[in-house]
Amino acid sequence: QVMTAAVRNWKIDPPKAEEDLYEVQSSKVSTIRGVRKLKHTDNFRFLDKAAVCTSAIAISQSGKHNPWRVCTVTQVEELKLFLRILPIIATTMFLWTGYAQLQTFFVEQGTSLNRDIGPHFEIPPASLSIFAVLNSIIVLPLYDKVLVPLLRRPTGHERGLTPLRRIGIGLFFSIASMIVAAMVERRRLHVIWQNSLVDSKATIPMTIFWLVPQYFLVGTAELFVYVGQLEFFYDEVSDAMKSVSTASFLCELGMGNWISSLVVTLVRKITGAQQGWIVDNLNASRLDKFYWVMAGLSLVNLLLYMLCAVYYSYKQQQQLHAEAEAEC
Repeated sequence: QVMTAAVRNWKIDPPKAEEDLYEVQSSKVSTIRGVRKLKHTDNFRFLDKAAVCTSAIAISQSGKHNPWRVCTVTQVEELKLFLRILPIIATTMFLWTGYAQLQTFFVEQGTSLNRDIGPHFEIPPASLSIFAVLNSIIVLPLYDKVLVPLLRRPTGHERGLTPLRRIGIGLFFSIASMIVAAMVERRRLHVIWQNSLVDSKATIPMTIFWLVPQYFLVGTAELFVYVGQLEFFYDEVSDAMKSVSTASFLCELGMGNWISSLVVTLVRKITGAQQGWIVDNLNASRLDKFYWVMAGLSLVNLLLYMLCAVYYSYKQQQQLHAEAEAEC
């Protein structure tokens, strides 16, 4: 509705005064049920055209308005909030591309390794993902009880780190997980070549616990990014968008898996489906090189995220800036 109304009024210059923009005057509640009014901001000035009332048809005598012709300031500001956080959402999406390896190639690696614990028990390779969950029991208490009090004084933030910094740390751990995965895979291939097991389906004489560090790092990355995103969304979006922003986690997870499939397809096409980096025989593949590619792409993604985070202005900072300008 906001975009439609803004396009309808594209020839009109948005007014400089907030009072000239349309907003309901009856109460502190906006036209959106259960949502408080939002103050006007100077971002995305083009969208302010949607709140310019130019036609008598737009506002009826009863005070009701046609939202396809004119929108309230709150409606416009909700779209602005979403557009402001969109770059953050887009640049955290690649984390889940690395997370997808936990459910695919990590499991295949574990299947080829020695999974015995004692003479009568064999570890299911997919069960190693528990180490990505156990880090929540270890890392979260350490962060809340140790790191937050230590970081609160130098950073001046009540939570120790801002949500964007916490997300950035998570993205760094995702790079580290791919680097460690590449090194472990290189070790696995060395054992395969040393024992001439390239074309053999025999168990590789290398314990499956070599994979634990990469599982742990992937879980740590997920923990920092997901918690940071929740804090960021709940601080930055409006009342009506909190559930939508939380649901974006599932969208990012799905997009991350899709991007992972795309990267695998491109690598197979570029390097060759029969003698390339990723072939049907995992022992003949060069999965270590694929992990290095993933680490490089994750680094590029982190740099893009840092660029977006540096230029991002928190909602509270914008409100303080607006109040300061009003006082002047």
